[in-house]
Amino acid sequence: MFSLFSLGGSLVSDKMADFGERTTFTGRGDVNLTLACTDTTWQNPDWSMGQIYSSRDVKCAPVESEIKPTELSAVA
Repeated sequence: MFSLFSLGGSLVSDKMADFGERTTFTGRGDVNLTLACTDTTWQNPDWSMGQIYSSRDVKCAPVESEIKPTELSAVA
């Protein structure tokens, strides 16, 4: 499991489980990322009831970053 939460910066959480040993390892850390995104908005100039009025498409390029953990834990 990998999850990314954004509240100003980013909080990263990664969990790894070894079911043979019934052990779960969890690491957490945070990082500020610079994103390269495009934001495209389209609006229908001849809109009428039942048609799409506008649409917005935000695309961001993948980002690679080294994250130093601030919290490590294991449950056996």
